[in-house]
Amino acid sequence: MFSTRARRSVENSRLLLDAAKTRAKGGMFKLPGKPDQQHHEEAETSEDAKVEIEQAEDEFVGQTEEAVGVMKNVLDTPEPLRNLADLIAAQLEFHKKAYEILSELAPVVDNLQVDQEASYRKSREGTS
Repeated sequence: MFSTRARRSVENSRLLLDAAKTRAKGGMFKLPGKPDQQHHEEAETSEDAKVEIEQAEDEFVGQTEEAVGVMKNVLDTPEPLRNLADLIAAQLEFHKKAYEILSELAPVVDNLQVDQEASYRKSREGTS
């Protein structure tokens, strides 16, 4: 749960960084391979935009480091593997019981099918 929250924080901070960079460029979208339609040199990025980008970069780096720390914490603790082992044991028990039940049920259903087919044939022969 903590790692998911940390990943979302990294994603959000990355989006904020990308938005700040786009605003600094004037928000113009240029298709790759197409010449710039306005034929002007890129204007110098304003000082405010530079500060905004630097703050967004710092936030992104901080969120990334925090997420890496959280994920390392998850890998270093034995709880996730213990939970996985418990899940595997529960799944194994479930499938063993399902196998036993289906093994007992299969011949019963086969006999019912044979009886029903015989009954159906008799009813069809009687109407002819």
